[in-house]
Amino acid sequence: MGPDVDPFSPANVLIYANGPLTGTAVPCSARTEITTKSPLTNIIGTGNTGGLWGAALKHAGFDVVVIRNKSETPVYLRIDDDVVEVKDARHLWGKDTVIASDIIREDLGSGVSVLTIGPAGENLVRFACPVNDYHHVAARNGSGAVMGDKRLKAIAVRGTGR
Repeated sequence: MGPDVDPFSPANVLIYANGPLTGTAVPCSARTEITTKSPLTNIIGTGNTGGLWGAALKHAGFDVVVIRNKSETPVYLRIDDDVVEVKDARHLWGKDTVIASDIIREDLGSGVSVLTIGPAGENLVRFACPVNDYHHVAARNGSGAVMGDKRLKAIAVRGTGR
């Protein structure tokens, strides 16, 4: 994507990337970077988050997830080991991150790690950030607002590999 791409354009991308040691027992390695063109600064921005979400993604067999374009309706991405699907999230839109995470976990069962946005992201607040596993945020770059613009409510991951 070039420098003229608007952060709220379908051409903007969201990149969720693990480090090489994410998902291992190495101390301080459970980090995931979320990078996009920031609606707050209008330049490339990145924020990192801890918790189990990145490890779940790695254990599902993925190092990186790239989101392009924009959905017409709210959706979330379900990654369950090697099964990846886009699911309807209209019933989650408008819910805060705790309630949305609870609903997704109830729907998908145990062992699911959820990264989601709340109403700030849905309403394109330029500094909105996604929250994973209730307590971990990737702050500062407005990636939650970009998720909201793409109508991506959440990414739910279950990884059982090693």
